[in-house]
Amino acid sequence: MRCDTILYKYTKKLLQDVWLQCALMNRTLLLQWALTNRTLLLQWALMNRSLLLQWALMNRSLLLQWALTNRTLLLQWALMNRSLLLQWALMNRSLLLQWALMNRSLLLQWALANRTMLLQWALMNRTLLLQWALMNRILLLQWALMNRSLLLQWTLMNRTLLLQWALMNRTLLLQWALMNRSLLLQWALTNRSLLLQWALMNRSLLLQWALMNRSLLLQWALMNRSLLLQWALMNRSLLCKLCCSPSRLSRSTEKVPERVGECGDGLVQNGEECDDGNNVVTDACLNCRWAYCGDGYRHEGLEECDGNDFGYQTCTSYLPGSFGHLRCTGSCSIDSTGCKYFT
Repeated sequence: MRCDTILYKYTKKLLQDVWLQCALMNRTLLLQWALTNRTLLLQWALMNRSLLLQWALMNRSLLLQWALTNRTLLLQWALMNRSLLLQWALMNRSLLLQWALMNRSLLLQWALANRTMLLQWALMNRTLLLQWALMNRILLLQWALMNRSLLLQWTLMNRTLLLQWALMNRTLLLQWALMNRSLLLQWALTNRSLLLQWALMNRSLLLQWALMNRSLLLQWALMNRSLLLQWALMNRSLLCKLCCSPSRLSRSTEKVPERVGECGDGLVQNGEECDDGNNVVTDACLNCRWAYCGDGYRHEGLEECDGNDFGYQTCTSYLPGSFGHLRCTGSCSIDSTGCKYFT
């Protein structure tokens, strides 16, 4: 019995040792496999990373070389063709103007007919365009930063040419504007609501543009101030007719009414309320009668007006920048509600 117990214990211990060795061997094998494959996987990743990196570097240099090569070619082409394009524009200016005048009615009809379709297309594609704009905003920003110096140089080079073209075509553009003024006015009234919505959406952009171009607009205003002043002087008579009609011209305050009897000798006599002995009709004594509101003459210091006598006041002098007619109330005060401002 004792031997059986000893044999049982020995066998049990032997089996435990074998099982432990097997587990340790398998754990080691599994660990070695993991380590071996980890190295292989790591080596594969490193090999492919280097290949991918080398491909990117090789293609980046090729793409950069292509861009640099073509940039020079494109710049040379632009410079070579600039003179040709300018000559073509000058030669075809008259033809293009005739074509525009001939096709203006057709284009207007087409625009009216397709306005609904174009609006629907714009609404359908607005979402797509917005998504595209958001996706490409970063790319466009990077491109803008890279090409900012080039665009600035191009702008400076062509600014002189554009200024010369503007001066040459100023007369033609003025004639075109006068011809199309009525059409543009109708179009503006029709599209006023649409333009208002567009203006509200682009208000921030327009504000930035205005701030950037403020100096240019100020220079333009100073240049054209002399022209506007000359126009005002030339049309002064017309403006005077607009502001002051013959029925509203101010009455001279120095026209003395006809005398009655001995009125004006400085002595109050029978039939006279007063006699100040002067020719002034704006004081308290008028034609030997005490001045009152409604006698037709403005009493200086007490009345603003009386009848048609406004003391040489007009809308222009009473409210600078306005036009129209003043009105005298029953209490001899000026009513300026008839004065309007240019809009």
